[in-house]
Amino acid sequence: MSPLAVSLLLALPAAFSWCFSAGTPFQRRHLHNTIVRQAESNPTIDGQAASDRGATELMLAAHRNDAAGVRQYVADGAEINARDTEGWTALRYAIDAHQLKTASALIELGADINLASSSGRTPLMSAAAKSLPDAVHLLLDAGANPSLKNEMGESAADLAGRNLGALAIRDMLNKAEAEAA
Repeated sequence: MSPLAVSLLLALPAAFSWCFSAGTPFQRRHLHNTIVRQAESNPTIDGQAASDRGATELMLAAHRNDAAGVRQYVADGAEINARDTEGWTALRYAIDAHQLKTASALIELGADINLASSSGRTPLMSAAAKSLPDAVHLLLDAGANPSLKNEMGESAADLAGRNLGALAIRDMLNKAEAEAA
């Protein structure tokens, strides 16, 4: 199946569900496996194919939680703080995909935890905005700066405040910011 066909199926939920309700179980399984293979070979990050964003192999390994692969790429000389076209680093890919094992490995290997993307968003801001308390805790423990602001003037606590159920995250960030001051 062509990448265009897979994209159309993923973009059209009605067509997608029809494909899985039609045909034999073998045909449905084959379609499922084809879609999964396509998605794994070129994951979508923030609505855009990773290869179109200039994602490196290190970034893709971080996104799929391949801590051993991340360690090997860095040992082989991969730039740990390299950025894609949006300014994302491997650490941001790991945090965005909620891959804490890989995020921990990247931090241990020396990733810059405060390096912001093109929009000024740091990995901590991303974790806060996505309501990922364990990722927020990991980044704060590693020394992430909760006072940094994105290009809209928002801090991680501001971004956490947008989501229901994010009070614990906002409290954690406000406490960390107060302790840093």
